[in-house]
Amino acid sequence: MSKIVHEEIHQMQNRISITLEKADYADDYDKELKKYRERGNFKGFRKGKVPIGFVRKMVGREVLVGVLERKFMNELNTFLEKDEAANPRMFQPIPAPDQTTFDDLDVVNPGSYTLAFDVGRYPEFEMKGVSHDYTFTKWVAEVTDEMIDKRIEEGQERLAESKEVDDEIRLEDLLRVEARELENGEPKQDGHHTEFFVAVDMIASEALRDELIGQKSGYTFRFDIYNLERDATPEHTQKHLLNLSPEEAETVGNDFEGTIKSVNRKVPAELNADFFNKYFRNAGISTLEDAQSYVREDLQKQYNSLSLSTLFFELRDHILEHNPFDFPEEFFRRYLLITQEEVNEENVDEEVSNLMDQMQWHLLREKLITQLGITVSDDDVREQYKAQVIGYFGGNTEQLGEGMLDGLVDRFMQDANNAMELRSNITSERLVERLPSLFAIEEKEISVEELEAKIEQQRMQLTGEEAKTSPSETPEEEEE
Repeated sequence: MSKIVHEEIHQMQNRISITLEKADYADDYDKELKKYRERGNFKGFRKGKVPIGFVRKMVGREVLVGVLERKFMNELNTFLEKDEAANPRMFQPIPAPDQTTFDDLDVVNPGSYTLAFDVGRYPEFEMKGVSHDYTFTKWVAEVTDEMIDKRIEEGQERLAESKEVDDEIRLEDLLRVEARELENGEPKQDGHHTEFFVAVDMIASEALRDELIGQKSGYTFRFDIYNLERDATPEHTQKHLLNLSPEEAETVGNDFEGTIKSVNRKVPAELNADFFNKYFRNAGISTLEDAQSYVREDLQKQYNSLSLSTLFFELRDHILEHNPFDFPEEFFRRYLLITQEEVNEENVDEEVSNLMDQMQWHLLREKLITQLGITVSDDDVREQYKAQVIGYFGGNTEQLGEGMLDGLVDRFMQDANNAMELRSNITSERLVERLPSLFAIEEKEISVEELEAKIEQQRMQLTGEEAKTSPSETPEEEEE
């Protein structure tokens, strides 16, 4: 029977030594040799009639190594499965240093062999620095009436319609122009006539733009049609302004006189029931007061999320500072060199440092998730997928046929990796929301600009950039 010795090298590193006696693998070794004897082709012998000693001499080492490797891994996995519940592992096992190899196997009379494996383990620890004895500030952005009005005005611009106006021309207008070809400054007899639209802000000549702005429909002006629009190619001018093929355009000159037939302008949507239904996606809003309340609540949610994010990173830094770990650096170094192809002797120190940083927060995060009782069910994942699908359709579920939404969600749920990633994201969101409950939190109101400056300062600190604003310019500091 195999012998297993379980030794704690470090609170995060265990060594499992497995010793196999000859009796533990001899039967398997003999069976494999007999398989080779029955199936193998050995020159000078009929199949199945090869002396077992000859087979052992020819392939014994290869067979014995394979038998031992399988036996060691089976014993290791069996031990780990039994031990996992009480002592969960952090990484896959790796060979312990200074291992004996199978180079000197005695294939005729093999004896006992010992292999040792190092396994990373999650440590037992008590969280420090997490209590209501520590007070932090949650900076709450002030949502102003001006911000609400601006959001509604943006909606009016987004749903604006192009209409013909009897008004003075503006830079943002679109002009319908009727133009005729000139020759020596006069209308050319049998010259080309055309009609096209041109945006005022796309007119290449600043002087011509200034001439047209302030005029009205019916105004006449002269221009070089090939230089009318900014960055227009000859092919574009021929097709869209002259309305001719390149061959037809060869006989047409550059000089034209145009008359503005109409001035078209995007007019912001009116604040009526149709606008409210379209912009707020049938949210039951029918008055301006309803719209303002809806926008205020939406902005408050958005900025509350940003406030929680800034608070979360401050709490995260506090928790990291109060909970350092003594990591087994030598073990981490060997683990990375063995398991990560991109890690080598030149970059391993940096990679070990990165791994320790990641592991520190991972250990603390898992502890906090347990402490806060955060769980994510399959129904939670389904609802998140539903929200994503509805978002793809712009919130208009009328485009989805009966059962189509559930069908799409069912397909998404079948992708285990994506579902696991989404579950992790939901967990992270809940951690951001609930972590402040473990501390004393006071709220203070600041402007949106101050909050955004603070977020930018945090981002630069996380990325190692030099801050563009000093700490005095903003109030006192995302999940992975």
